[in-house]
Amino acid sequence: MKVVPGTTLLLLAGLLCNPSWAASCHPIPKLSDWAGQGIGLDLHNTRYQRNADLYSDNVQNLEVAFVFGLDGGDSPHSWFEVSSDTLFIASPGGVVYALDRETGCVRWQRRYEEGIRTGLVRGELHGGLQALWFGTRSGYVWAIDARQGDVLWKADTKEHPSNMLTGTPSFADGVLYVPISSMELGLAINPLYGCCTSRGSLIALDAATGKAMWRTPVIDESPQVSGRHFLFVEQWGPSGAPVWSAPTIDSE
Repeated sequence: MKVVPGTTLLLLAGLLCNPSWAASCHPIPKLSDWAGQGIGLDLHNTRYQRNADLYSDNVQNLEVAFVFGLDGGDSPHSWFEVSSDTLFIASPGGVVYALDRETGCVRWQRRYEEGIRTGLVRGELHGGLQALWFGTRSGYVWAIDARQGDVLWKADTKEHPSNMLTGTPSFADGVLYVPISSMELGLAINPLYGCCTSRGSLIALDAATGKAMWRTPVIDESPQVSGRHFLFVEQWGPSGAPVWSAPTIDSE
């Protein structure tokens, strides 16, 4: 298949498959010349790609470079990170892949304990270590070494049993800012469930250790019983305001 330099289209198929067909390649990725950081590509979430080679006069030249099947179903959620030679992406099945960005060859892949719900965000820690962070449906944040996928730490961010992570964390100056969401709304269809007591928040973690630094709820007031419905089940409020998006960092 012909590949047009600078104007190729990568298809990542969310299918359960074995990627062993890929040719062998060097297992250690280059961790330089990153194409942005996080889902917003920069701290201000501008989503502006400075290194783009795709324009209105060459978009018609797009051709498929490779297709790669992600483990864990047909609904991938993870935004990717791209270095000078490697594409890092995660699957709903809990696998992070480091793929050669030109061929799709697997440099390394690691399966973690949980399905990955957020995008990946990368950053540099003390000593030059390049890390990747992501969040899971069960409310945990993972930090891994981008070089080979080794786990650096794992932190539980939940303050409520229904908390989950859907928004991609943001990294700045050694701090990881994690948006907290909730799946409690889905429980409200049960007429015997006293809804609702969860609330969205933002938690700051030490990016090197996972230690919590502070947490700010979106709703200041704690939920209280506000009444009962026809089955005499307690109703609670205020609640809600889950944070689904990546935080924007204002350094000033």
